[in-house]
Amino acid sequence: MIPEPEPLKVATRAYVERSKVPGKKVNKKKRKARRQRKTTKPQISLVFDTETTIDVTQKLNFGSCRVYIDRAGGLPGTTCTTEYLFYADELPERDPEGFEVLVDYVNHHQAFVALGRAQEIHLVSRAEFVEKVLYRYGYRQEAMIVGFNLPFDLSRLAVDATRARKFLRGGNSLKLWPDNQFRPRIAYKTIDAKRALIQFTEPNEGRKFRGRFLDLKTLCFALTDQGFTLERACDAFSVPYKKRDVVHGSITPEYIDYCREDVGATANLYSSAIAEFSRHDINLDVTKALSPASLGKAYLSTMGIRSPLDRQPDFDRDLLGASMTAYFGGRAETRIRKVPMPVVYVDFLSMYPTVNALINIWDLVIASSIEVDDATSDVQALLSRPNLAEQFFDKDLWPQLRCLVEIEPHGDIVPVRAAYDHATNTYGIGINPYFHDGTAWYALPDLVASIVLGGPVPKVVQAKRLRAVGVQDGLTPAVLRGTDRIDPTEDDFFVRVIEQRRAVRADASLSDAAREQRQQFLKVFANATSYGIMAEFTRKDEVAPIPVDVYVGDDGSFTNKTEHPEDAGPFCFPPIAALITSGAKLMLALLEHQVTKAGGAYVFCDTDSFAIVSTK
Repeated sequence: MIPEPEPLKVATRAYVERSKVPGKKVNKKKRKARRQRKTTKPQISLVFDTETTIDVTQKLNFGSCRVYIDRAGGLPGTTCTTEYLFYADELPERDPEGFEVLVDYVNHHQAFVALGRAQEIHLVSRAEFVEKVLYRYGYRQEAMIVGFNLPFDLSRLAVDATRARKFLRGGNSLKLWPDNQFRPRIAYKTIDAKRALIQFTEPNEGRKFRGRFLDLKTLCFALTDQGFTLERACDAFSVPYKKRDVVHGSITPEYIDYCREDVGATANLYSSAIAEFSRHDINLDVTKALSPASLGKAYLSTMGIRSPLDRQPDFDRDLLGASMTAYFGGRAETRIRKVPMPVVYVDFLSMYPTVNALINIWDLVIASSIEVDDATSDVQALLSRPNLAEQFFDKDLWPQLRCLVEIEPHGDIVPVRAAYDHATNTYGIGINPYFHDGTAWYALPDLVASIVLGGPVPKVVQAKRLRAVGVQDGLTPAVLRGTDRIDPTEDDFFVRVIEQRRAVRADASLSDAAREQRQQFLKVFANATSYGIMAEFTRKDEVAPIPVDVYVGDDGSFTNKTEHPEDAGPFCFPPIAALITSGAKLMLALLEHQVTKAGGAYVFCDTDSFAIVSTK
C-alpha cells in the first residue's frame, strides 16, 4: 500500500509597498525624461590608481593621478594638464627607501621636463592630494572622479572607515580629512562584484553635491554585460595596453612606471568607453549606467514611455499581489543525473523578447492605461480545447494569454515554491502536480503548459485579462546605438533590438571579437529591457523598521514592519513580469511535448534551452 504523501510547506510572493503616512502629501508629478545638462565649461576629470602593500592590510604605498581638462563636447580624458604622484602620509617613516625612490624618480623625470619631452610630475602626500586635488577638483569644481575598481582605490585614501548610516546605509563611509568637519566623507555601497554606488556625504557646510564618481569596471559592464580586468577591458574597447611584469609591494622605478601606465590606460579606456556610451542617444548620466538594464530604462524614458504604475498609481493592488504570487522565474531542472549521456543542446533565440512579441506586451507598455476585464468564461473555454499543445504552435493564439487566473489546484502541473528539502527546510521551485485545499493564482501560460505536460484541465475560479487602452501622449522615436531608428508608436522595441542583434551577427565588417561583444550586449540589453526591469525591486536599508502594506491577491492585505523594504523599480509591473516568465515556461513545455511525442527524453533544461538525449 502506497503511503499518503507528506504535505509540504508552500511559500508565495507578495506585492509590498511602504505604508502611506497619514496627512503626508504624495507627490504625483509625472516623471519626465531629462536631457543631460548641456554646458560650455571644460570637462574636468581626475583619473587615478593606487598601489598598496601586499600584506592583508593592503595599506596605501603610493598612487598616480592625472588631471584632464578637455573642451566641452569633446571626448574626456584626452588633454592631461597636471600629473601627480602621491604617497602614504607615513611612508617616509615606514619605508624611507621607498620614499627616496619616489623622490629620485620625480627629480630624474624633471630633466625630461626641462627638455620639453615630458610633463611635470608633482610629488605630494596623501593629505595634500585629497585636499589640493580630490577636494579642489572633485568636489569644489565637480570633476569626474575616474578609476577602475574605484571603491578599492578610494578606500586606500581613507584614514578611517565606518558603516554608512544615512547616505547609502548598509555600505561604508570613508573619512579622508581627519580634522576638518567642513569636508565631506565618501560613502559607497557594493551591489555586486561589478557595481557599487558611490557619493559624497553632506558635510557641515551644507553643500548637497553628491559627486561624480565613474568606475570604469561598472561602465564597461553596462556597455557589454561582461566583467573585465583593466587589461581585458582595454582590449575589448580597442585600447592598446599590455601590463608590464613587475614585482608588487616594493617601490621601484619600474613599479612607478607600471602605476603611471595603468593610469594612462585607464584614461584612454575612459575616452573609448565614453565614445561608445555616447552612441546611445539617451537621457542617462554616465555615472548612473550600472548595467544593460540602466540603458534599457533610459531608452524607454527617452521615447517618453512611462511605466504602468507611474501613469496609473491607483492600479488594483490586489491584482498586483495576485501577480506576485503568480510570478516564478525561469524553469531549470535536471532529469538524468550521474549518467553520461550523448545530447544535442538547443535553445530559443532571445526567449524573453520572443515571448514579449508573441503575447504582444508592447501594446501594454505604450498604452495610455491598462484595463482589467473579467475573462473567466473565455479562459475556461480556451483551457478546455482539445489538442491544446498543437494549437499553441499558432502564434495568433498567444495574445489571448494576457491573463491572470485563480484556480483550485487538483494535480495541475504548475510551478510551486515549496520546502522540498526536509533536512534544511529551504524553499525551492519545482514544476510538479500540485494539490491544495484553497486557491492559487497563476499566469495563463503556466496553466496551458500544465495541460501540455499532461495535467488536468484546471478548475478556474476567476480570470483577469489585461487590455491596452489607447497610446500614451508625447511618445518620440529613439535611435538604437546611433544606427537604428525606433518609433514606439509603430515598432515593437523588443523585436527591433533582436533584429539589430541578428544584423550584427551577419556584419562581416566587424572583427570576431567586436561582433561577439556587440551581439552579446544586445542580447542581454533586450532581455533586461523586455523582462528584468518589469520585475525590478530594490532593497533599501532603513534605520528602524518601517510599516509596509502586503498584498497577496483577493485574500486582502495586511500591514507589517521591516528594516529592509524592497521598492518597486521605475518600470516595475508584476503582471507583465509574471506573463513573460510563464510564457517562457510554455515554450519549454511545447518543446518537451515534441521531444516526448517523438519518443525522446532530455537530460536537463534551463530557462530557454534543452539538452536532448540524442545520437548522431
